[in-house]
Amino acid sequence: MDATLIQSARRSKKTMTTHKNNGAYEIDSSPVEYSDDSDAKWTFKAGKYTYGYSSVVTTDANGLINKATTHPANDSEMTHFKENIKQANNQKGVRVLYDKGASSQANSEALKAQKLRDGIMRKKPKGKAMSHWNKLRNKAISNRRFVVERTFGTLKRTYGLARARYIGLEKVASEVNLKAIAYNLTRAANVYIYKELITT
Repeated sequence: MDATLIQSARRSKKTMTTHKNNGAYEIDSSPVEYSDDSDAKWTFKAGKYTYGYSSVVTTDANGLINKATTHPANDSEMTHFKENIKQANNQKGVRVLYDKGASSQANSEALKAQKLRDGIMRKKPKGKAMSHWNKLRNKAISNRRFVVERTFGTLKRTYGLARARYIGLEKVASEVNLKAIAYNLTRAANVYIYKELITT
């Protein structure tokens, strides 16, 4: 499970407003921003600002998408962690892999409540060194999380999900789901062909 950012189909525009001061007009220090995509929001991640949406995707070990949930970009996936876990309909006992951003006692307990195994990478304790065990654990999880990262790469590169084609949360969420279905059809065929080749 992981989240990716999707740029809005529209750019956020700015309009400069002025006010009168001693008979002279001055430009306001904070320009008003507006856009006809009112559901899209700004967020700052990986050293850059993005105006758009965030989509949380859950995949299985073969990279097939089980669930995709879309929110405004400034709406952290952590606020929907429990909801996303429930909607993913994972089989009991499955280990859910997630990056360090999800590392918290509450999220670990949410997985336990759904009878899922905790595959969340651990954060370094403040003022302390990370234990040798947690370093090995994080490395093992990171080596397996490439599957969902590869899925995002394919969705953006092949299916054009880097930027939305529609305006509004409902339409963008539908776009994500439709592209997830198209991706699954191709991915399932490739997995089947690969299994046939190695068994013959």
